[in-house]
Formats: sequence, C-alpha cells, structure tokens
Amino acid sequence: MALFATLEVMDINLTIGNYRCFPVGSPASLKLTKGFSALVGVNNSGKSSLLKFFYEMRPAFTQIGRNTNVAMQLWSGGKLQMQPLPEILDRDEMFFNGNREDIWIEITVGDPPKTPAVVARAAVRILRNESSCNATFFNADGSQSRQPDGGVGWSDDVATAHPSNIVVANFRPILTAFRMLADTYYVPAFRHISPLTPAEGAIQNYYDINVGRPFIEMWHGLQAGASKQGQEQIYKLIEEIKDNFGFKQLQIAAALNHNSLQLIIDGKPFALQELGAGLAQFIVVLGNAAFRKPSFILIDEPEISLHPSLQLKFLMKLARYASEGVVLATHNIGLARSVAEEIYSVSVGAKGSEIRKIDETPRLAELLGELNYEGYRPLGFNKVLLVEGRTSVKTFVEFLRLFNKDHEFLVVPMSDLINRYSRDELQEVTRICPQTFAAIDSERQNAGDQIEPGREAFVQNCRDLQIDCLVLEYRAIENYLSDRAIKTVQGATYRALTPFEGRQGVNLWPKTENWKIARTMEAREIEATDLGRFLARI
Repeated sequence: MALFATLEVMDINLTIGNYRCFPVGSPASLKLTKGFSALVGVNNSGKSSLLKFFYEMRPAFTQIGRNTNVAMQLWSGGKLQMQPLPEILDRDEMFFNGNREDIWIEITVGDPPKTPAVVARAAVRILRNESSCNATFFNADGSQSRQPDGGVGWSDDVATAHPSNIVVANFRPILTAFRMLADTYYVPAFRHISPLTPAEGAIQNYYDINVGRPFIEMWHGLQAGASKQGQEQIYKLIEEIKDNFGFKQLQIAAALNHNSLQLIIDGKPFALQELGAGLAQFIVVLGNAAFRKPSFILIDEPEISLHPSLQLKFLMKLARYASEGVVLATHNIGLARSVAEEIYSVSVGAKGSEIRKIDETPRLAELLGELNYEGYRPLGFNKVLLVEGRTSVKTFVEFLRLFNKDHEFLVVPMSDLINRYSRDELQEVTRICPQTFAAIDSERQNAGDQIEPGREAFVQNCRDLQIDCLVLEYRAIENYLSDRAIKTVQGATYRALTPFEGRQGVNLWPKTENWKIARTMEAREIEATDLGRFLARI
C-alpha cells in the first residue's frame, strides 16, 4: 500500500504521509524547481495545507539541520522533542483525521556526491501520541546509515570512526536539505498592516508575516537606523513599489506613534489604511521578504487584491528575495501557466486530497482568456508577445522594461506551438489581439546556419498572419545575457556565453535564473543586437 504523498524540492524529494488532508494510500508527486512552482485548486482542496506543512514542520527541520547534537542523537536511535507552535491549538489537527497513525516524512537528496558513506535520505516520523519525532538515515546506495561501535568524531557534518578516522557518514547533503527546508518563508492568504490605535497595542505576527506595529517598527528601524545597508534596502523597496504602481514620487515612513505607515504619493499625503489593499500587500509582503531573504517563499493566493497586470510583477519581485524559489497556491490557472515551471492541481478525492501534475497545454486563445487579457487593455496593454516557454516570459518582461514597454505587452508562453501546425492557433490570437508579436530561439550552432524545418514553418505561419516574428540571431535568449549581469547575479565564477555556445560543458546557471540576470542588465548591453532592435521597434 502506498503510504506517502511525495514532493520534490529541486534536488530534494520531500515525502509526506498522513499529514492533515493527505491520507495513507493517497500518494502524490510534486516538483519544486529553482524558480516557480504552482499549486492550483479550488477552496479547501489541500493546496494551502501543503504550504502550511513547511511552517509547521520547521521547528523539527531547524533543530535537525542546525544542531549537530540533535542529528547525532537521531542517528543513534534517539528522539527529538518537538517545539509547540502558538498557531496550533490542538496538535492532533496536524494529523489525518481518518486514522491514528503517525506523520511520515522522507527527505531525499537527488544526485548526491559519488563518495563513500554519503547520507542521501532521511525518514522522519512525527509521533502522534507524544510531542516528539525520530529519524532513520540512509546512504546513497539505499543501505541504512548506522553509527559504528566505538564512538565517532564529528566535523563539518562528517562523522569519522575512532580511532581509524575513516569517514563512516557524510551528512552534509542531507543536513543542507534540512537547512533549506528550515529557511522557508510562509505567506498566508491574509496580509495587511492592520491600523492600530494606542489602546489596541501591537498585533502579533501572523505566521511568518510581521503585521501591525511589529512591521511598522521594523520598517522604521531600518529606514531611520544607523545601518546604511538597511536604509538602502528600504529605498530600493520604495522605488520598486513606485515603479510598479506608476507613481512619479513615493515616500513611505512610520507614523509618529508607529500605529500606521504614512505615504506621500505624487506630493499628496495618505495613511496606508486610506489606500487599496493591493498597495498594502506589496509593502507588507515584499517588505517582510526583503528583511528575511529565505530559501523558498511559500505564498497563498498571490493574486489577492491585485489587478491581473500586477500579479506577475508582484511574483517576480517577490522571487528576487528567495535564494531558491517560490511556491504559490492559487485559483488562477492563467497566472500559474504564465509564471511557473511546474504546475500541479490539488483536488479532493474519495479518501482525501490528491495532487497530480498538469500536463495539458491549453490553446493560446484559451490561455489569453485565463490571463484575463481583456482586463489588461484599459491599462494600456494592447499588444501580445509570444515567447518560447515559461522561463522566457519573465526574461522578456525584464527586457521590455529596459525599453519602457513592459506596460504595453502581455507576454504569453507558446510551449509546444513552434511547428508547422500552429497556424490556426496563431490566427485565433490575432483575432483577439491584432498587434501580436513573437520571438523564438534560433538554436543555431554557427552564424548563418539554417533554423530547423519546424521553426521555419512556424515563422512562415507568422508571415502569413502578419505577425512580426523575431528568430534570434544568436542561439537562444541566454546568449544575450551580459557577462557583467551574469557575474552580478551568479558570482565571479560564471561567464557569458558566446553567441552560439550551448549549455553543455559550461559552468551554467539554471534557465529559471535568466530573468534575474536580465533584470540587472541595461538597455545599452543589448540595444545594438537583433533582440535590442526588435524590442525597440515593436
């Protein structure tokens, strides 16, 4: 019988069984990439529970990953006493209510180092009848990792036997996974700075979000404190919010009694509670994320209170503060399809919640409907730009921003549409939006090479329908990223690709990081290329 629901977090497989609405016998698989992953489902389907899992299990993940004594204690067969969370009034609510079994969690590191005694998997059991957990560790070859007789030494997550000093267990990969899971930031669906009067006192944090006076005082401490880094952080955040909402001027500061934030927008003063919830969400969520800078950001319903034109921008800005990625739970399938590399549906089955990957690709006209294209038009979005895939969407949004055109275009991924059979779908798009453009990779290995027949047929379909289509002169979009920007984001050990260089044999960043690099570029770095000329023209 299948016992677990399975989650994959980049190179980490996280397996969950008997947690909340996920019962024994209802397995599911989810891959969280170094980028965006999306859970799509109706209310009460279980998607919020999956996000909450990381928050509720964080005390255990933190102690195991960051306390050598705890890891060694569990390795030798001991138990860990779990710290209670104030949000959980009844501990039993974490467990599936159809049985009395324990919660099972498996954490497996993908592609571990090929060295002896590497611990690549941990099976953690959260005991239902006592506030504790235990764990069993396994080597990369599947065998159980056991503490040898005679004692061990422990240094830098590596255990060596006494007195031979031979490595008996390299815990570094699995403990790194625990530390990443301990460093998540959970943003629930409610997020607003509640206005306070002095008599009301400070509102406590709501899960991982500082709200009320704690957030206002945190903001004031950075903005008015002695740290130049903190002041610069606040300044950059205000500039981002100003640009997203199209303000000419924006100032944000704590009110004198710290019961609200005061804003000056284009010369006019406002208290935050006088303004819309969308603006408040930008300030609260981005502010908290900027202060924390976690590994993964887990956000429930990012579309709340935001116009469709701001939802993608909000997520892209949020992702800048996550070292690994963003996991979103949403009702908006169009938003998920436009931003996420991995998309899963969460639904209620006969015995509990179920997760499955969404593999089907909608017709482009359907996707435009899901993205609420008609809702964009009153704000000046009157053009559509079709690009290769989801990772390209975010990259082109950033490139359009360099030319001050991001507010004109709805950027849409084409997925598997770049072939000879695309004409009908392209024609549907042009009926919805006559100003449709396209940009595709050439996949050329050398200057002057012909593009492959399927791409050429797609280009011909665009010509027939009067769609201005750019076939990149260079091999792909990442070949246009500048060396300066790459080193700024990825580090000095990385370099730019030559125009026709592929992704093999190079110290290369994931494609999901392209947009972050594009964000740090300047227009002058691409304006002389065919891509720059195309963006300036359209």
